[in-house]
Amino acid sequence: MDKLTEAIKLMIEKYDDIRNKYDDIPKKSTKSKGYYKKKAKPLYEGIEASLESKGVRDLFPHLKIRYSMGSGKFKSNPQIYFFDDRVTDTAKKGVYAGIFMVTNPKEKDREVGSFRFALTQGKNDAEKGKEKNVKRVHLRNNAQRISGDYCKELRDKGYDLASHKDLLHYTIISEKTFCVSEKISDDELLGDLSVLLSAYDEFAQDETDRTAKNCEFISYQQIKARRGQQKFRKNLINRYKKCIVTNCAIAEVLEAAHIIPHAMETDYSESNGLLMRADIHTLFDLNLLGIDNHGVVHISSKLYMNNDYSEYNGKVVIDEDDINTELKDNLKKRFELYETI
Repeated sequence: MDKLTEAIKLMIEKYDDIRNKYDDIPKKSTKSKGYYKKKAKPLYEGIEASLESKGVRDLFPHLKIRYSMGSGKFKSNPQIYFFDDRVTDTAKKGVYAGIFMVTNPKEKDREVGSFRFALTQGKNDAEKGKEKNVKRVHLRNNAQRISGDYCKELRDKGYDLASHKDLLHYTIISEKTFCVSEKISDDELLGDLSVLLSAYDEFAQDETDRTAKNCEFISYQQIKARRGQQKFRKNLINRYKKCIVTNCAIAEVLEAAHIIPHAMETDYSESNGLLMRADIHTLFDLNLLGIDNHGVVHISSKLYMNNDYSEYNGKVVIDEDDINTELKDNLKKRFELYETI
């Protein structure tokens, strides 16, 4: 017996009548509304059970089969979702597959009594704050890219691809439409569904691999930066031995300060570094303390009345003979930044 085909047909035959009766009930009649939701639920569960019995979940272990009757009003048309847990768990964002059935006679774009298998994407994937037209272009381009990369084999099964034609909606990546009036076997349906879910599975795996590689790259960059900072500090300790401003020699509180901020330029050379006590380093980073290209300390007027730091104002902390050309240039650039604050 073709259980999947029959379950879909039953949904298409019964759903609209249940939905209309549900919508006619006053909003406060929650008990009656619950009754009609209970009547619709077995229709969804029938499709879900037939998919389970055909081994769909066994073939695609990352797949979650879900349905939604909608919050408040029933959904206009029933839908079964396939979410790959590696990429999404909602129809609002990410790429997902589904069985989309048309039961509402008011539907303008689809034929009542039809259903389709589709790979599509949530609208929330468009960049926030963008104009509607820009969002549509973004989603359409994404659909074309994914269908071109993963869905080429689906054309042999009669699927339409966003990469080859304009589909009805800009979120759709690939789809194939069926009509319940046609004679369709479960073997035929499952064959068409399997190729769609295989393309989805390949996409999800690639997305997972891509994310892992990005994480590895970020981790590598962090390690590289940390190692660079450690070597940078060691070189500055060897050169200056103590905080150049306070003469503090307690290694645990000494830090390597970048003259040209690390966010502006990655430079771990000695000519771009000064050894400072932690609190002095913080003031230097906040441009509340500056050192000019002659090695003289300048304390911001915001701190000048603070006796803890005002004593350093005007102090020469680096002998001019020890200031090479690169160090002098870096100090000059940084002091110009200090003066603008």
